Amino acid sequence: MTDLGITDLIIRMILASLFGSLIGYEREIKGESAGFRTHMLVCVGSAIIALIQVQTTSQSINIVQTNPDLESIISPDFTRLIAQVVSGIGFLGAGAIIMTKKSVSGLATAASIWATAGIGIAVGMGYYSIAFIGIITIFLILAFLKKMLRIPSGEKLMVKYMNKKTHQQIMDYFKQQDIESFTTEYQIDIDLDSNVTIYVQHYTLNIPTNISIFKIIETVGCFDSIVHVSTQTSV
Repeated sequence: MTDLGITDLIIRMILASLFGSLIGYEREIKGESAGFRTHMLVCVGSAIIALIQVQTTSQSINIVQTNPDLESIISPDFTRLIAQVVSGIGFLGAGAIIMTKKSVSGLATAASIWATAGIGIAVGMGYYSIAFIGIITIFLILAFLKKMLRIPSGEKLMVKYMNKKTHQQIMDYFKQQDIESFTTEYQIDIDLDSNVTIYVQHYTLNIPTNISIFKIIETVGCFDSIVHVSTQTSV
């Protein structure tokens, strides 16, 4: 095993940056807190650790080849540093998970961070075929799997309003924006102070990639008779 040259190091850093940014971009347009830069840094950081592992292992082998008497003392290990990345990246992923009384959000982003670390390791170790196949697979899962299987995106919107016609206005907006409403929960509350009827509608949405849940909240919040709009994300 020989030491890596500067050109090879630069190529691997560029590939790690590119692969990480692709996954991060998909998360960014979904409005996730861990987006473009986070995934890029995770992939590059993992690649750096993998490169250090490659270089130290190469140096250990070279030392043993030059000094056979040291073979019993020096034991090259390809996985020692990499194992720490696999376990350590879990702390970063945990930071992307948000738990509430009714739902858990950020699981897909946490998983994408962990998978991105694997891509970085593959690139740093020089396993380009694994990295290429891995990045394609991850991107397909994140960007297209739900569309192909018609699974809701996990966005749950709760809207409170005072006029029954507002519901139809909301549904017309969803149709215009190509937003699919898969299931709804409906209830009626009475404001005891003002004796006003409040309609509470829960929407489970499949949102196109060109629009964010925050934009939907902003738009729906401007409709007539709207009292409150909030969201919970389950993935």
